[in-house]
Amino acid sequence: MIRQEVVVMVIGIGRIGRIHAGNLARMQKVKVRYIVDIDMDAVTQYIREFGLSATQPLHFDDISRAYNDVEVNSAIICTPTTSHEQHVINALNAGKNVMCEKPLAFSLESISRCYEIAREKDLHLYCAFNRRFDPQIRSAWMDKEKIAGNLKSIKVTSRDMPRNSIEYLKISGGMSIDQCIHDVDLIRWFAQENPTTVYSLGHAFFDDIRKIGDVDQLYVTMQFGDGTMGHVDANREAVYGYDHRCEIFGDKGMIVCENKRELSTQQYTEAGNIAPAVIKDNMKRFEDSYWEEMVHFVNVIRRKEKIAVKSRDTLWATLICEASRQSLVTKQPIRMDEFAAKVFPKLLDMLP
Repeated sequence: MIRQEVVVMVIGIGRIGRIHAGNLARMQKVKVRYIVDIDMDAVTQYIREFGLSATQPLHFDDISRAYNDVEVNSAIICTPTTSHEQHVINALNAGKNVMCEKPLAFSLESISRCYEIAREKDLHLYCAFNRRFDPQIRSAWMDKEKIAGNLKSIKVTSRDMPRNSIEYLKISGGMSIDQCIHDVDLIRWFAQENPTTVYSLGHAFFDDIRKIGDVDQLYVTMQFGDGTMGHVDANREAVYGYDHRCEIFGDKGMIVCENKRELSTQQYTEAGNIAPAVIKDNMKRFEDSYWEEMVHFVNVIRRKEKIAVKSRDTLWATLICEASRQSLVTKQPIRMDEFAAKVFPKLLDMLP
């Protein structure tokens, strides 16, 4: 008999942790048993603010208490990137299903090992590529054959607001793996195959970003075996708001996912057209997708759905971003079969 109640520990109560914990608290037969963080004042305030009377605050020093609680069957990992791998491994070894923000780890070998542990323990491991669950993007994916037909190009514009702090950027893993992995995953998902070639160009307009050896403007171009082209236009800062748009073009037509705005009303006068401001924050822009992906994860635990993001998806998206980073350094296109054979040959045996 499948256990219907989902009992969760949330590890990290920063911006994304607050969103995930709040969504879990709204779901039926889901209990947030523990919230773990280093800042006990923040945890206590969050629990009080959302009326989570049954939720217990825990300091990281006491996290073993949550791991040893046999009623807890799931862990949501929302900590800084550098700690993801260890929390994933610890949670899986404690018998918990895991949902973790990207990246699961900084190396392909480490990511693969996380999935191996999940398989050994017969547990679910979900890497949170939430944009697959955005209503606009999902609608475009479902209609791509009917509207666009045979795909010719997939473009994604991805520009942050506000710009991340330099302290975060230093530990982020670089723009290719940190910011662009979501968009690389989307393009690969729409194409339903892996690219044959990846080529990247970038530039640092900010002095502090240049000093850490990274860029803040990045173009990633991918070519697929059937000739389809994928392109990511990414920037660390757009002064007008969080800018995320997709265009899926084919021999029958085109689908465009536009920016979400603060309001849907527009003004038309003899002076012209005035549109409301673009949503300023990516958390608000993708709030629907965060809800839908959490519903999906809970349904996966209850075995009502099959997991949407598999190990090969996470590994291939990471490999493509690694190739993008390599291309950025060498200023040369990267052949993905050669790169995979050199960096992580195991991936060549995985289906798209």
